[in-house]
Amino acid sequence: MSDEAPNLELAGTARAVDDAAEAAAETAAPAVDVAAAPASPAEAPAPAVDATERLLRDVEKAARKGAAAGRRRGRFRFPWVKLLLVLLAVAALLGVFFGVKAWVSGDHLGEGVFDTEPSVEDMDLTVTDHGIFGYKAADFSDVILGDTTLLRRLEVYSIRVSDVCTLEQTGLANLSIFSKVQYLTFHGTAIYAVDLRQLNEYCFVVDNDAHKVTVYIPHSSMTTLTIPASEIEFSDIERGWLAFGDIKITPEQQAAIEAEAQRKMEQKLLDDQVSQDADRFAKLTVWELFQPVVSSVAPGWTLEVEFLG
Repeated sequence: MSDEAPNLELAGTARAVDDAAEAAAETAAPAVDVAAAPASPAEAPAPAVDATERLLRDVEKAARKGAAAGRRRGRFRFPWVKLLLVLLAVAALLGVFFGVKAWVSGDHLGEGVFDTEPSVEDMDLTVTDHGIFGYKAADFSDVILGDTTLLRRLEVYSIRVSDVCTLEQTGLANLSIFSKVQYLTFHGTAIYAVDLRQLNEYCFVVDNDAHKVTVYIPHSSMTTLTIPASEIEFSDIERGWLAFGDIKITPEQQAAIEAEAQRKMEQKLLDDQVSQDADRFAKLTVWELFQPVVSSVAPGWTLEVEFLG
């Protein structure tokens, strides 16, 4: 037991003795009155003896209570003081440890002691690694736009188309018996292309989160409709009863017939919405052309093709 507990016990005992003395004084006063009262000589000393014994018992009882109270106060107060001192010592040691660590690492120049994030100067900010800022549209557009073999009018779709024209020659008085009729079937080939020469740096959009680059291209359009003369089919001539010979036309009339056939073919292509099929093939063809370039710049990235407007 420490030195504090006995001091507390003595203090409790002293207070108990004072209390007992006061109680004994109050008890002893009537004893003097009893001694002054008339009594027989044998009975006079008895009250004083009883008061003294009671005083001693009260003093002992008060001493025991004081000692017990002192022990209780000593048990409850000292552990808290000791615990507080231990916590203060641990806090001081931790402060010294982290202070020395911060000084050695250079954090004493203004940085926080517990700031363990690397500074910007320690990071790799090179664009080639693309670890922080990611890819830019220019990383892809510069490569594609710099390759003249890619920037051309790219044929993406072709389709065969036919049309039938009627060649009629009337006879005398426009009577059917003197008329002759012949049917001409024209066969042509329509070519659709997308003009990649219209691309610029604004046609490329990069999505670093999805690892995707999108290129916007113009819609495909029909560039040529070829009708070879060798593929024109002539039907047999239908003659009236009195119609004889072949149908004769001038070069001007033949050119007009071919122009009319081409016009009707173009209208048929529009009605059949062939341009939509050509656009689907345009996206596929451009993807096959540009995807290897994208992969060479950013391995693992994908290309998506969309249309302008």
